[in-house]
Amino acid sequence: MASWRAPLLWKLTAREMGRRPGRTLLTLFGIVIGVAAAVAVAVTLQGTRRAHSDMFQALAGRAALEVVDAGLGKFRPERIADVRHVAGVRAGVATLQVPTVLVGTKGAVPVMVLGIEPKKDEAARDYVLREGRFLDEKDGVVLEAGFAAANGIARGDWARFLTTAGDGELVVTGLLEPLGPAAFNGGAMLFMPLPTAQRLFGFLGDINSYQLILEDNADPARVLAEARAVVPPGFIVQEPSSRGALGRESMMPSEHGLAAISVSSLVAGAFMILNAFLMSLGERRRQLAILRALGATRTQVTRMLLREALTLGVAGSVLGLGLGFLLSLALRGVMGPLLGVTLPELHVSLEPFLLAFGLGPGIAVLATFVPARRAGRRSPLPDLLQVRGDRAEPVRRWPGYIGIASLGLVVILTIAIVAGWVPGAVARPFLAPLVGLYLAAWVLVVPLIFTPLLHLVRRLLTPILGMEAGLAVRQLQRHQGRTTLTAGVLLVAVIFALGFGQSLVNNLRDIDNWFDRISACDFILRKTMPDLTTTITTAALPDRLEEFEASPLVERIDKVSFLRGQAEGLDVSILACTYTPGRLPTLALVTGSPDEVRRGLLRGEVVLGTALAQRLGVTIGDHISLTTREGPRRIRIAGTTTEYTGGGMAVYIEWSTAAKLFDLPGVHAYMVTARPGQAEALAPLLQAYSARRSLLLQSRADFRAAFDRQTGGFLGFVWALIALVFVVASLGIMNTLTLTVLEQTRELGTLRAVGMKRRQVRKLILAQALALGLISLVPGLVGGIGLAVMISVATYPLTGQSVAFHLDPWLIGGCFLVALAIVALAAHFPARRAVRLRVIEALQYE
Repeated sequence: MASWRAPLLWKLTAREMGRRPGRTLLTLFGIVIGVAAAVAVAVTLQGTRRAHSDMFQALAGRAALEVVDAGLGKFRPERIADVRHVAGVRAGVATLQVPTVLVGTKGAVPVMVLGIEPKKDEAARDYVLREGRFLDEKDGVVLEAGFAAANGIARGDWARFLTTAGDGELVVTGLLEPLGPAAFNGGAMLFMPLPTAQRLFGFLGDINSYQLILEDNADPARVLAEARAVVPPGFIVQEPSSRGALGRESMMPSEHGLAAISVSSLVAGAFMILNAFLMSLGERRRQLAILRALGATRTQVTRMLLREALTLGVAGSVLGLGLGFLLSLALRGVMGPLLGVTLPELHVSLEPFLLAFGLGPGIAVLATFVPARRAGRRSPLPDLLQVRGDRAEPVRRWPGYIGIASLGLVVILTIAIVAGWVPGAVARPFLAPLVGLYLAAWVLVVPLIFTPLLHLVRRLLTPILGMEAGLAVRQLQRHQGRTTLTAGVLLVAVIFALGFGQSLVNNLRDIDNWFDRISACDFILRKTMPDLTTTITTAALPDRLEEFEASPLVERIDKVSFLRGQAEGLDVSILACTYTPGRLPTLALVTGSPDEVRRGLLRGEVVLGTALAQRLGVTIGDHISLTTREGPRRIRIAGTTTEYTGGGMAVYIEWSTAAKLFDLPGVHAYMVTARPGQAEALAPLLQAYSARRSLLLQSRADFRAAFDRQTGGFLGFVWALIALVFVVASLGIMNTLTLTVLEQTRELGTLRAVGMKRRQVRKLILAQALALGLISLVPGLVGGIGLAVMISVATYPLTGQSVAFHLDPWLIGGCFLVALAIVALAAHFPARRAVRLRVIEALQYE
């Protein structure tokens, strides 16, 4: 008999899916959304995580190591001549890497200048010419062909760019294919002879990177150790890709936040699948009993049900994979401006496919395994003889106890993180699973509090909706399992939206406070907006603004320069700023008073970003080792500050102190403060000055608008993912209400026969939807606030950013109203179906 049962069971599976196409599609959609969110986040983070390191590795070509000065300053190649003789080094190539601005037909765009020795550089990099000729010892530049065309530059044209001394112009001798170093930052590169670059950018005889090409059989780790031993103090030997370390560090909080959001969508999808599957089993009990009576074994019935789940899981994975790649394109469009660079093209790898086809079928099978196994073991006789009745479903309490235990585990782990018992580096990878466990735990707890919640809902709705509210509550009570699971899906959405929404609001408030402090000036003048790591697009300006230094309209002009450095072996962003003795520093201080910090900075001390201080375990009064051009230097910490540059891995230092310790690359930004009441008069003068020199001038309002544009896309994407979870919840409610109407067909027909009007039927279905919403909202608000509190207290141990917690009543009210609106909208189609029932047909329904 087994020879015909397997094909027959496959046919039954296909027929069952076709009988309820709406429910099948809704269940499929839950899988698709969960898989798509996970794939989009994984693909995007995989690309952005490698963006900086891959770009710098492509720029380095075959060079396995590079020697740089502390702060990436300039130096004479002769000072590191000994490194060329380290065993395993085949060749050394001197280069000059300088960010600047190219002025094309579409305005000024940031580019990286690479000054090379054309003959020697062949050992390190490969260039593929599309047209023209490559560099020789004469002046000239080559560009990537696509980038040149986008900026209206052709071979033979003059490329105009900015130097610290003013404008520079060189003829374009050739155009390159977008390969190797020409693909750096979307092709935003200017290649020129090293002597030309040294002359134009004030590096006469100096370079800022000496790259090492190793023998084929050389051990990079051994060469690295020996090279570090022979270079003078103040020099760093590193892999070229390590320049991207700060960029990866900067993206860490966003990565873990997005991962937690994708896990939340998976949890919501899993409970939606379970709910739909249980509803399907409830309808098919008689069918399954007949199969058992005809000879199907328990194992065969269980396998048939799991096969249905697996089929939906595979189909959801296919669709979710495609949607995930589309979402990743949108997210990459958001992350590029946030990073301040052009991300490399998306490379399709095996990982997203493994993730999709692991998650989709995995979630579907895990969500349905227990009910499928129970359905297979169920005795067929009671279902063959089933009689309709009002007996309520039995509610199992053991899942609730598991939920309480899981909540306790989450609280204990949070306390362990906050207390420092678990290091942040160890805890960070477990953030997303911890959030998923927290959400699932609340869904499991709902059956334990279902009865008191239902009584509360009855009290709230009866005065408003009257008799219909009582009937609605009675129907929900008859199907407690289905009700609690449907409420659980909306509960996940409410907790998720409130927890992460409150965290976003608090972070935005903290960023606003930080922004107000660092932008305490009227105008900012620079060549271009800096990227996240301030190493790719941060071009230097002239050392002085002579036209405005003595202007009666100007109160003061402050200088800012960004450097890359190392503190206690960690890559950091060093911000050299001018601090006037009589003026308090514009820092969002966390520890240290403004007066003490000002005096400390003027004495040569430093202020650390809280993320860096937390990573090093130091605070005010401690000392850190900062790598300078004279070697490691112990410097006292004058205070700590909130800082979002470089992910908080930042060191503030006074300008003159920085000039002694590092080779400053020049001024990256001028902060111009007008005398009281003179900002409007000063603005046109600065505008004319910046226009003549193709500089970027921003008022404080302009700067804020640019900053909001950089972060707004990312925040919008996060809110969109939150909205998707609400969409999944609304579909679950619609699914449940549709089945409820189907089950109530005879009952509704009876009510219509004894005089119930259509509007009362509509009110009855709406009351069921509102009751579901309120059952979800009460624990959802508690769980959402709890999640927001846990995120807030764990933020500093995990990221080093100290963010104050403020409960936002508008967000709570918004979540409440959105949830009620969703359940009301979800009730529309089931209610329309209910009011269209014909009384005679409804009374005859079985």
